[in-house]
Amino acid sequence: RAYGAAASCIVPAPGTQILIETIPRLVAPSAAAVVGPTYAEHAAAWARAGHAVSAVRDLGEAGDAQVVVVVNPNNPDGRTWPASTLLAAADDLSARGGMLLVDEAFADFESVVSLCPYLRPGLVVLRSFGKTYGLAGLRLGFAVAEAGHA
Repeated sequence: RAYGAAASCIVPAPGTQILIETIPRLVAPSAAAVVGPTYAEHAAAWARAGHAVSAVRDLGEAGDAQVVVVVNPNNPDGRTWPASTLLAAADDLSARGGMLLVDEAFADFESVVSLCPYLRPGLVVLRSFGKTYGLAGLRLGFAVAEAGHA
């Protein structure tokens, strides 16, 4: 409830890193764009899973990518994207059978609007307790997606 998503939409995990590694393996290999510079493990995980990964500096540069990864707020530069921009990107990708993955691991440090309450087809949100609450050793994170896709 704290994140505005139903329990059926939440996939708990031992930290978001395992989700960063697992989600690309659940998606058929395709073109993936990672908005950066950002946490390097996103691009590396998609590449290891057989996706053709391109690094882009802005959402508008993602082109025909079937998967777009955005860290919001971004690590390391703190850049943020408005929820309306990300939701429009999710809608566009979903209409093409694609997916927007938004890593909100640092969202509690900034005044960004979480996308968790705005779930829709083609949108997956990652959240982490470790960063905000000093629980890094606990390794507790979760993915949020539409029920049936979670």
